[in-house]
Amino acid sequence: MPFQGNVRQWGDQLVSLVREYGMNGFVYWPDADHLRQLTLFALEVVPAVRAALAG
Repeated sequence: MPFQGNVRQWGDQLVSLVREYGMNGFVYWPDADHLRQLTLFALEVVPAVRAALAG
């Protein structure tokens, strides 16, 4: 499953993998613009996934 889309789409895909398959770790490897993508992932995607799984 390729991960593409906005923060919400990434969050939904990761939450689905945790809930459906029990995944508890992910390797993140951005295609391009590494600093921007890593910052976005760390500051927006990760907190969104944590919040969704806590609720």
